[in-house]
Amino acid sequence: MTVCERLARASSVVVASALAITCAGAEDAPSLTVEHAYKLDINLQEASGLTRASPQSVFAHNDEYAIIHEIDVETGKTIRAFAFGKPTSKGDFEGIAMSGGSLWLVSSDGKLIEGRPAEHAERSRFNVFDTGTPKNCEVEGIAAIEEPGDFLLLCKASVDAEDKPHLRIFKWSLKNRWRKARVFLDIRLSALVPDGSRKDFRASDLAFEPKSGNLIVLNSNGGLLTITQAGGPVSYEWLDRKAHPQPEGLALLPDERIAIADEGAKREGVLTIYRRAKPSSPAL
Repeated sequence: MTVCERLARASSVVVASALAITCAGAEDAPSLTVEHAYKLDINLQEASGLTRASPQSVFAHNDEYAIIHEIDVETGKTIRAFAFGKPTSKGDFEGIAMSGGSLWLVSSDGKLIEGRPAEHAERSRFNVFDTGTPKNCEVEGIAAIEEPGDFLLLCKASVDAEDKPHLRIFKWSLKNRWRKARVFLDIRLSALVPDGSRKDFRASDLAFEPKSGNLIVLNSNGGLLTITQAGGPVSYEWLDRKAHPQPEGLALLPDERIAIADEGAKREGVLTIYRRAKPSSPAL
């Protein structure tokens, strides 16, 4: 019996599935190694966004109510859960970011709600901002970048006049009081993603890497695309589809580990923590 087989047999169903990415053949050896995989609180069955909370925790939310959980990445347990508003604010929430001491939730129509983290079972007041993203951009993710109050907003899908799929990202600045978000990147996927992943590419979340300044885009159909802020391809890393049936949330930890949250559909959501085992392979 191989080491991988022993690990899979000894592990839970969730962890065994996630281990598949580290047990590929040598020629398909991944650059990501699974460190932990946890079933989330039942209230995060539809986990839709992630952002770093502390060196050892992340904030997560579901897609219908502004209820936020802080999760310990070493145990998968909820440390605290709190809400924005009384009654709790409702919306089609797609992403979360931390900036300037506040949490920012973005909805699919580009609305931002901002509030301070609260204690467990408490509520926070919130403010609402309209980023003015166009109607043909269904927002799927958000990332806070260098300046507090500056955000990148990820569109779910976009095509050009030739029906070719694009990666499209808008920028919105609270600091500069922009009435409408502005195009930050609009690039054909053929310039960024390997052939085998273009057809099914669906952007589902976005993270900013402070050390390099690069952006990481989560593909809900099984991959992580890293690009420069100028839109240059850096790497593409495949994710095991069995371990990640519906990845919707992405966060980067200070030690460069990567956290991914999957919606659970009819079961619990799952939080997977990865460590990069070696430099990523080129995107193309």
